[in-house]
Amino acid sequence: MSEEEKKVRLSYRRIRKRRMTLIFALVIVSLVATLASSTLAALLNNTHYVTYSEKSSVDYGVHLKDNDFYDESFLGKDYAYIATLIDTVEASFDYSVIMQSEGDVSFDYTYRIDSVVEIKHKHSGKVLYAPVYNEIAEVAGSEVGKGIGLERTVFVDYDKYNAVAKSFIDTYELENLADACLVLQMIVDVKQTSDAFHSNENKDSYVSSLSIPLSMDTVEIKITSEIPAEEQKILSYTTENISDTFRNVAICFAVATALLALLLWLYAYLSRNIDITYDIKVAKLMRNYKSFIQRIRNSFDTEGYQVLLINSFGEMLEIRDTIQSPILMEENGDRTCSKFFIPTATKILYLFEIKVDDYDRIYNKNDSDNSPCADGYGVSDADCDESVTIVPVRETQEAEPEAVTVTADVTADSCEPTLPEEEAAPIIDVIEENAPQLPDGVEIIEESSDNEDGPESIVYIDDTGKRINIACNRSFMANLIQSNETVKGYYSAIKNHILSYKKVKARLSWRYESYNRGRLPLFKMKIRGKTICLYCALNPDEFEKSRYFHERATAKNFAAVPMLVRLRSDRGLKKALGLIDTVMQRFEIPEAAKKSEVDYPKDYPYESTKQLVERGLIKLLFPGAQAAEPKPHHHVHKKIAHDNVVEELTIFDGDEVTPEEIEEVIEEIIEEPTLSLEEIDYDDASESSEGFVETEENHGVDVIGVVWPERPKRNKIYRYDPDGETVEVGDVVIVPTRDVSKGRDVVRKAVVAHKNHKVAPEAITQPLKKVIGVLRKIK
Repeated sequence: MSEEEKKVRLSYRRIRKRRMTLIFALVIVSLVATLASSTLAALLNNTHYVTYSEKSSVDYGVHLKDNDFYDESFLGKDYAYIATLIDTVEASFDYSVIMQSEGDVSFDYTYRIDSVVEIKHKHSGKVLYAPVYNEIAEVAGSEVGKGIGLERTVFVDYDKYNAVAKSFIDTYELENLADACLVLQMIVDVKQTSDAFHSNENKDSYVSSLSIPLSMDTVEIKITSEIPAEEQKILSYTTENISDTFRNVAICFAVATALLALLLWLYAYLSRNIDITYDIKVAKLMRNYKSFIQRIRNSFDTEGYQVLLINSFGEMLEIRDTIQSPILMEENGDRTCSKFFIPTATKILYLFEIKVDDYDRIYNKNDSDNSPCADGYGVSDADCDESVTIVPVRETQEAEPEAVTVTADVTADSCEPTLPEEEAAPIIDVIEENAPQLPDGVEIIEESSDNEDGPESIVYIDDTGKRINIACNRSFMANLIQSNETVKGYYSAIKNHILSYKKVKARLSWRYESYNRGRLPLFKMKIRGKTICLYCALNPDEFEKSRYFHERATAKNFAAVPMLVRLRSDRGLKKALGLIDTVMQRFEIPEAAKKSEVDYPKDYPYESTKQLVERGLIKLLFPGAQAAEPKPHHHVHKKIAHDNVVEELTIFDGDEVTPEEIEEVIEEIIEEPTLSLEEIDYDDASESSEGFVETEENHGVDVIGVVWPERPKRNKIYRYDPDGETVEVGDVVIVPTRDVSKGRDVVRKAVVAHKNHKVAPEAITQPLKKVIGVLRKIK
């Protein structure tokens, strides 16, 4: 980058930063105004009340008729009275309002006293007849001051109203069905009319009453009142209008704050150009993968290295996990190019590079190019695609090679260049420019056992007849292509079932196939030999291990899908399909309206390893490897003596047995010699039930039958894969099994009851485990 370009870049960034700072300051000012207006609206929301209290009382007495028993002609309240002796009832009503305010308050009021003859149904209590008689007509008045006071007395002719009730009851023959009483009530209506009140509509009605039974032998008078005893209040004035004004102002400032914040985000996004996006991308990558990257200060000397170009940083992480080597980072002084590389002892250099080119188009204002990227001001990622350019390093001085360019959509959530979804799958079918190839005219003769997480190796014979062992890295597609039809059928069933849900997409990477809904990870799938490994977005602790036989994935690549289930049988497939439905239900993903079943096996016919190497689906990591002997077949070889018997223990599958399990088996053999087959009682019915006849089309599966020497009588025979070993009846073998009581996988001794023989594939219960050792007597 020239000095002029550096000045233009610095000027552009300063102007962009100044504008963003100004908009941010406006956001802060608007936010402060919003908070201030909201606070004032809350503080000014005041309401004032005038308090008052009301009192009411009723007193009564009874004037008696002339009689021979009572000396007095008047009886006070709280007596029970004989109905035939009552002449008149005297009732005194007292009502008052007392104001608690400092100033005078004016009132308008009315009152009246009525007599009501209530005849009610005896059982339901409903009113049958209730005529009203006015004792004192309605009286109106007004009062100014601290309150009002009303005192009124009435005399009621008891016989008059008793005759009304008796006439109604006798007419309709209701002697045993109705109750009658005389209700004497004073009704007061009060209205406050003072200008000090917020409203002149403060009007209330109150009732005080006496209840006197009619048509009864004795009378007990009751008093009732609807006047509240506690202190009351009347609205005097309120500041709600002022509070509402400030509340509306606060809402306006809140809207302005939101719009300014949106403007700030839009300007920050639209004013980014490729140069700024480069800084954001590198910073995000360093922030997310800081623990995996080591920054170096000096330039790395690539002389003598063979450079392998890597498409994404995710693949760099996979290579790091595979070869256990750190990722180094080097950035140039202009901060326009960052290189991430992994050097190996075999002079292989894995390189991933992020670079910014064409500064003339970005910052040169005099450029005649009229494309959206010519100026660089106000350019977004949507207008200008970013290119990550990777240039291979050559050992000799040759013409500058053509750059390999990967066009990537730069997003805030990913630092890796990604292809459009429909182009994701074919990417691994393209062989890299410098990918190592097998020598011409040679054939691969064998392959080592598959390793799920690391590279495996292939063996070929060179032109001198020497066996050459080359480490290689198999892709998911290579494993799928070379799997049998059963595994491909399982793969097809799982993929069709997952994709039958709405908006769920598949994305193929080197090691596995991922299934996501947008940015939500749901599943990952790997293939290892005859086993499909399905990783689900479920917590393994929530499911019974005895049902699903699942594991917890510990690799960081599977942190979002930690539950690992291995599919080896139709029963395992059925459980996996159920787990897929469980994941979809938990994330509330509906099924797609239209479902299509795709026959995936026909798209992946079998190909040889050499063809896959040539297609780039198997990468040769160490093409210049020296001649290497195959890994020793037997990794434990030990002689054990029991009195006059000497036994030789051989364990030949080190990948399946831990040193602790080997020691347990050896201790068990030393402590207790193995029973002979004649000393074990077992059920031999399975031998005669096989009846398999080998044909050219179906060669069958080589198995042996074993029994447990320490089991009780009627021992069952279990089938195992001899793994290429030839055993005889009575031999003792070491096999893997499950200890239900301990809840873990163990290795045990077993005695051979059926020697090597063939059975039909459909007769085998999966998974068919392999023998891992043999214990033979030395003659």
